[in-house]
Amino acid sequence: MFNLQESITAWKVFEDGYKTFKKSGRTPHEAYVAMRKLFVETNGWFNDIFQFFYGFNKKCGPNMPLGTSIIPNFSQADINEAVHNLRTEGYYVFKKRIPDQFLDKLLDFALKTPCVLQYDDSQKQEQNKNLGMGYFQLGHVVYDSNELFNPLDVKATNYRIPPQEVLNFEPIQELMADPVIVNVAQEYMRSQVLFSLLGLWWTTPFGCDKPSSALAQKYHFDMDRIKFINFFLYVTDVGTGDGPHCYVKNSCKRKPKSLRRDGRFDDDEIENNYDDDEIVRVIAPRGTLIVGDTRAFHKAEMPKNGNRLILNFELATCMFGASYPKIQLNAQSEKLQSALSHNPHLWSNFDIENKKVIETKSTVHSA
Repeated sequence: MFNLQESITAWKVFEDGYKTFKKSGRTPHEAYVAMRKLFVETNGWFNDIFQFFYGFNKKCGPNMPLGTSIIPNFSQADINEAVHNLRTEGYYVFKKRIPDQFLDKLLDFALKTPCVLQYDDSQKQEQNKNLGMGYFQLGHVVYDSNELFNPLDVKATNYRIPPQEVLNFEPIQELMADPVIVNVAQEYMRSQVLFSLLGLWWTTPFGCDKPSSALAQKYHFDMDRIKFINFFLYVTDVGTGDGPHCYVKNSCKRKPKSLRRDGRFDDDEIENNYDDDEIVRVIAPRGTLIVGDTRAFHKAEMPKNGNRLILNFELATCMFGASYPKIQLNAQSEKLQSALSHNPHLWSNFDIENKKVIETKSTVHSA
């Protein structure tokens, strides 16, 4: 139930925190909590109204030419269709897929790069007592030291490749600079955007006797930023038992009263409030690209018999919100270097190691 006094208090905390953010680039934790509370209390209207005015002052950067896309024959009509579906249903599964040769590079990288092993805390305690590996706990998720993913000897539910490694792998930089990713994000959010988060991880059936809340296997909404979208790329085939992405159509707009809280939701709560055709399981071949406004209800279904490798990019309008360590970007890809010159704000969340080299190249080309 809407509480006016609590909302006014949350607004004041948010307002003070946003002023701090504009001065320092740092979000006070209490202001981040207030933003989440305002989202729930106003049923999303706070975010929508804030973004409406934010977009007036922070106009979109220049769109990128579609001819440079990794996806063959991608047109402005395809961009328009993706943006339309985002606005009407909150998600879109691209009809054209990322080519196999690009996916093969990602797959090879994911098999040769040490990962951080990730468990639900209860899984660790109940099923992994004899592994003998040192681990530390963050919230309800337990992380182990680095280890290569071996599909013949799986030891954890998730294998996450460190973001620093992901960001500095040249093919991933090429995809980040892809006009499909950038143009869809800008046109949907109607303002400047930047990359706020990225990840590449394996999901396995290890220890999966019930869905894990900590590992996002229960329905939830994201609210790390005021306005954002997420792209998910299936690097491997995702069948019914491989942990398909699940999304609830239209739930990014407004939510029923019974679901207006911050936390995880059981399947029956979602099913009691939405029709069957509104609950989508994305079962699709490798190379499938999904984009969603993930303030909607979504989850990764608990895998039963297969391993899934997925790449994720989040783009937001600004970095107000949850705090994550900055990572260093060494722009190796010529495509990314060109994109940095074209719209540097997109990568302003990263510490760019070779920034002066790129600026010099840009000056030479424009002379």
